[in-house]
Amino acid sequence: MMQNKPKLWTVLIYANGNNELSSIMEQAKQNLETIGSTAEINILILIGRAEVKLRKIINPTLPNPGSGKSWTGVRCYYVQKRRSQLLYKYKNLNMADPKNLYFFLKWAVVSYPALHYLLILSGHGCPLVGVMPDFRQESPFLMGLPEMCQTINYFYQETGRLIDLLILDICSMNYLEIIYELGQDKEPSVRYLLTYKGDGPLVGLPYHLIIYEMQRRCKDRAVEPVANLVKGIVSRFNLNLVAFFIDHNKCQRIKELVRKFAYTWLLYFNLQQTLDRFNTFNLSNLLQDYEKALKQELLSLALCQNSNSPSNNPLEIMKTRTENWDFLRLYSQFSFHQDNFWLHLLNADFLQTSALVMEAKEAKAKNKMKPLIMTPNMIRQYLKAVNPEFDQNKLEMVYQQLRIYKKWVDS
Repeated sequence: MMQNKPKLWTVLIYANGNNELSSIMEQAKQNLETIGSTAEINILILIGRAEVKLRKIINPTLPNPGSGKSWTGVRCYYVQKRRSQLLYKYKNLNMADPKNLYFFLKWAVVSYPALHYLLILSGHGCPLVGVMPDFRQESPFLMGLPEMCQTINYFYQETGRLIDLLILDICSMNYLEIIYELGQDKEPSVRYLLTYKGDGPLVGLPYHLIIYEMQRRCKDRAVEPVANLVKGIVSRFNLNLVAFFIDHNKCQRIKELVRKFAYTWLLYFNLQQTLDRFNTFNLSNLLQDYEKALKQELLSLALCQNSNSPSNNPLEIMKTRTENWDFLRLYSQFSFHQDNFWLHLLNADFLQTSALVMEAKEAKAKNKMKPLIMTPNMIRQYLKAVNPEFDQNKLEMVYQQLRIYKKWVDS
C-alpha cells in the first residue's frame, strides 16, 4: 500500500516490545485502532513482541496475557479503525539496532508522504546510555542514545524530511546531552522534542488521545503551528511532560557556556587545592555568573511543561561525579563532549577522560548505526528497575534464569 498525495501528518511509532513490554505495546496498538488513520493522518506502527516465557522471566509478576494473540517477532501495520492492515512481518528483528530505525523511517516517508512527521519512540531506557533494550537476540542489545540521535540526523541528511515532533516515551530523557545531539547541526533534524521530566507511567502515553488531539487541530486541510499542537498535548495529560525547542544556535551557546563554566570551575578548584588562601574572589564571582547564565539558557530551551509536575527543572545535565568507567566510556560518545571540559568535572583523572573523548571521536567515524551489547551489570540494573520490590538474591536469580534461557555468556 502506497500513497500518492501527501497527507497533513504521518505518525511513525517505533514500539519495542522485544522484552517484557509486549502486552503494553499490543494494548497501545489496540487503542490506536479505536481512532485509526484518517484522510489527513497516516498512522504506522512497527511493533515487537517477545514470547510469553521470556516476558515472565524478566518480570515474574506480569499477569498472563489474555488476548489470545500469540504471535512473536516484529510486525509493521498501517493502523486503521478496528482492524489494521499488516504490511510486513519479521520472525525476528533487532529493535535496538539503529539501522532498523533508519530503514523504518526512510521506507515510511517514501511510502506515506506528508507535510509533517511525528515520530514516537516507545520503550525502556537507561539514562544517558541507551534505549530500546532487545532481549530476543543472540546477545542483549541496547540502542545507544548518541546512535539513536545520529540515526535521526542521518535520516534527515539523506531524505530532507524533518521530524516536526519527536516523542521519547521513555523515562529520563530530558537531558541537555540529548538535546545537543539533535541540535548540533545548523539545520537540526527535529523541531520539537517531547518527553518526561524523569519517570513516566509504565503503560506509556495514550497515543490514541494524541492522535485525537491532532485530528481536532487539522480540519479542512489546514494545520495549526506545530508548537500549538505540542502545547495542547502537554496540557491535555496530567503527566510530568516537558517539550523543548531543538535550536542549533541555542545549543551552541549553551555548550560554550558549559565549556567556560567547566574550565572556570576546574581552575578555581585547582587554585583552592594548591594555594592556601589564594585570593580567588573574582574567579569565584565569574563562576557564579556562568552558573546563572547557564540556568537561564537551559530554561530558554523549554517550550512548555506540565504545571502539575513536581520538578521545576525541565532540563537536566549529568553532574554526578563517578568512577564508573563503563558508564563514562558510553557517556563520552555524546558530541556534547567534543571541545568541552564538562567530562573532566565528573572524574578527576584528566588524562583518562581526555582519552575517552578522543576514542569517542574516532569510534563515531567508524561505527555508525551499531547497537550496544549490554553488560551483565547493565542487565542487572534493568531487572532491578523492572522489579523494584525484589531483593538482591531474587534479582540475581532472575538474572541467572534469563542468562540460561537465552544462552548468554557473561563477558
